[in-house]
Amino acid sequence: MYPSIELLEKLIDKSGRSIRLVTMATIVPARIACIDDRKGSLTAGKDADIVLLDKELEVVMTLVKGNVAYKKTSR
Repeated sequence: MYPSIELLEKLIDKSGRSIRLVTMATIVPARIACIDDRKGSLTAGKDADIVLLDKELEVVMTLVKGNVAYKKTSR
């Protein structure tokens, strides 16, 4: 597991505030990097880069510019 996902998982477990944590993991870094005009939120005209996670915070699918870049296969 990636360190940032482990940290997010711990924060959600401890705080129970997943919506605030999603904001911390999306728009806040985009603003800091000065790319919030195209990243960090699901808004018309933005890149549509999305990572879908399951309840265990495992990556299920990744979309880059709206196109599937990764999809978890069934085992």
